[in-house]
Amino acid sequence: MEDTKTIQCPYCKELIIEGAIKCKHCGSDLTKPVQSSEVIQKSNVAGFVALIGGALLIIGLLLPWMTAGVFSVTAFQKVGDAYIFLILGIAISLLAIVGIIQKKSYGIVIVIFSLLSLAYLTYLYFQLIENVGMQGGLSPQIGSGFYMSAIGAFIALVGGAMMAQKPKKAK
Repeated sequence: MEDTKTIQCPYCKELIIEGAIKCKHCGSDLTKPVQSSEVIQKSNVAGFVALIGGALLIIGLLLPWMTAGVFSVTAFQKVGDAYIFLILGIAISLLAIVGIIQKKSYGIVIVIFSLLSLAYLTYLYFQLIENVGMQGGLSPQIGSGFYMSAIGAFIALVGGAMMAQKPKKAK
């Protein structure tokens, strides 16, 4: 009887024949490279960052975008384009959740949606500044909801960029 070399399965740690294509114990495909737990953990953190950003983008729509004395207006009451941010916020959040669950990266799509949100928020910022007659800067007449949506879009951008990064290969 020939002496066969055995190694540990990288997934279940059971002994298998060296050069095996599939583990006889757990059924894992041994031809694919194994992701380290560190890479998976970084991917999860990036997904949660993107999820938080998407949630803040949505929550900001429910808070006042404009304030004038005692009168506060949310994005849904004043800005008809609020639904664009709602759709982008939901899409960012769902992509982050699916990415966390499936261990896949949807970072590029999240980055694109975040950049679209930030670009359109910038356009709306100048429209709001023009409406309230300010010269620019942080206006007290622009409400907390607008700023929260902008912060959420930026956080989602950072999370998406983290997800899109390719893991460094070990030397």
